[in-house]
Amino acid sequence: MNTSKQVNVMIGLMFVTLIGVFLYFIWDDIRAEDATEKQIVENAERGGNLFSLNCRACHGMNGLGTIENTLLPGLPLNVDLNRPMMPDPDDPRRNVPDLGELMNRQNIIRDSIRCGRVGTLMPAWAEDQGGPLNDFQIQQLVALITGAMPGLDVPDNLNAVSEKGWESAVEEADHTDFLEGKQLAKAAGLTSTTFVLTETAELIADSLLRIDDEVVKIVTVGADSDEITVERAAFGSDAAEHEEGAQIFNGPIEPPTGPLTGEGQKYGPCGQRGVSASEPVGEPIPIQGEVAMELDDNFFQLDGQRSPILEVSVGQEVTIDLVNNGQAIHNMHIAGVDDTYDVDFCEVGGDEPCSEPALMAAGDEGTITFTFDEPGTLNFRCDFHPVLMTGQIVVVE
Repeated sequence: MNTSKQVNVMIGLMFVTLIGVFLYFIWDDIRAEDATEKQIVENAERGGNLFSLNCRACHGMNGLGTIENTLLPGLPLNVDLNRPMMPDPDDPRRNVPDLGELMNRQNIIRDSIRCGRVGTLMPAWAEDQGGPLNDFQIQQLVALITGAMPGLDVPDNLNAVSEKGWESAVEEADHTDFLEGKQLAKAAGLTSTTFVLTETAELIADSLLRIDDEVVKIVTVGADSDEITVERAAFGSDAAEHEEGAQIFNGPIEPPTGPLTGEGQKYGPCGQRGVSASEPVGEPIPIQGEVAMELDDNFFQLDGQRSPILEVSVGQEVTIDLVNNGQAIHNMHIAGVDDTYDVDFCEVGGDEPCSEPALMAAGDEGTITFTFDEPGTLNFRCDFHPVLMTGQIVVVE
């Protein structure tokens, strides 16, 4: 081979080598991104398992809290609010994670899990606050809820990652609640209160069972048969028809009723102000037309007065502009004159005046408009902090 051909062959080999190195670096970056996303998904799935074991009694199997069942005291967690997206500056037709808001949501969620929330049933879960979870487990719960793992690169699709975690939460719940060998031996209609099972061993009266999406409460267990009598549509569920062979699961874990976190204490977990340290109310503040009121952690404030008493006239339409200056989620919910709240979590357009939106994250603004036709005293509260965050409205002639 002459010298010219040798040179050409060497140049060709060098060119092929450079292309190979270039392609390797591209492939290596893609492989690293795939490995990072796989790691985030695995942590979100482990967060789902932790959630099922520790959190679903208050927040529901699917993490939807009061949206899933009005009897659940926990906040909705599996919501877009916790996975903030924004239009891509380079291509407005697609959305990308809002990194600033995502970090804000992760901090709020991590601190809420770690320290709990005084005045609510949310306890402190961190080991250093007497709870069962270490810091890494709390971060896995954050990954489940937000679709991103603190400390790792943020994936492009927060919802897809979070969805994998919530699927794991439901799978773990089904695995934990599975009653082996117990199925419907006969189909059950909408009104049937007697169910025939393939086996009733170890079932006891007053316990809850889950069949498809319905929860039933056992009334009696047949001594000499595989029949049980049940109370239909228990625990806030709806009655449904069930086919023969439907699997029977243990019913939902009933949520606690108390004590409230920080109740009777000067300071709650992480130095939060205890429930007993709430501010006393002052003199009534006359309002009319449109006024502004602040929501903070955890109090209403108008004209510098916390837990205010508002004075309005009969027939006077009032609009209160609300701004959430705190870090927690808040709202405003007005009860009836008998001081009862017909719903645990108010709805915009419902029978009881409710802020719009009904769930205000940190920095959010909202409004609530009301008119009262009779004199009396009405209470209002934040549904998320119903003990600490309260006030009154006095309606006068």
